[in-house]
Amino acid sequence: MTIEDQPSGIDPLRATLARAYRAAAESRYLHRLHCVLLMLHGLSSAKVAAWFFHDETTVAGWRRRFERLGTQGLLDQERAGRPSALDLEQLAELQRCLRRPPAESGFPTAKKWQGKLVAAWIERCHGLHLSLRQCQRLLRDAEKRDAPAGAQRRNPSRPPLPAATRESAGAIRRSAKQTSGGGRSPAAC
Repeated sequence: MTIEDQPSGIDPLRATLARAYRAAAESRYLHRLHCVLLMLHGLSSAKVAAWFFHDETTVAGWRRRFERLGTQGLLDQERAGRPSALDLEQLAELQRCLRRPPAESGFPTAKKWQGKLVAAWIERCHGLHLSLRQCQRLLRDAEKRDAPAGAQRRNPSRPPLPAATRESAGAIRRSAKQTSGGGRSPAAC
């Protein structure tokens, strides 16, 4: 029996690997190098992407950068966009905090973390005011990092919609677009 035959044994390993390569730039570089090495030994980018839960275009891009720039092409690059308001130490502290119930962080009536609570915690602990949307994004990213590999994120208090409901909702949206010319209706704004 191989490790591939033991799905329960491989998922925790994948999750651990995913957390490790997200943690530090050097880990991400080594992970990219490892993926390129697998492709150079004949594995397809689709197979490597599936093994490590990446998008195939991302993995193929790493190979192209390696072919064009060598190992330097696999180093982290500067990213566009506004820098984070929280530094790495503050983000790590937030991550640790979100693993505990809100009551342990001074929110005794809250049952689960939400964007407003994250905003209040950041303001109380670090004196920074972040928008609700920024805090919701931080919460979502933290949940992704802690989720087991391949896990679907879903609010457990909301059961999934039955297929018939999803289909009728799609039909309503399509008919609304046709009648309003594709834009939002004033009532929805």
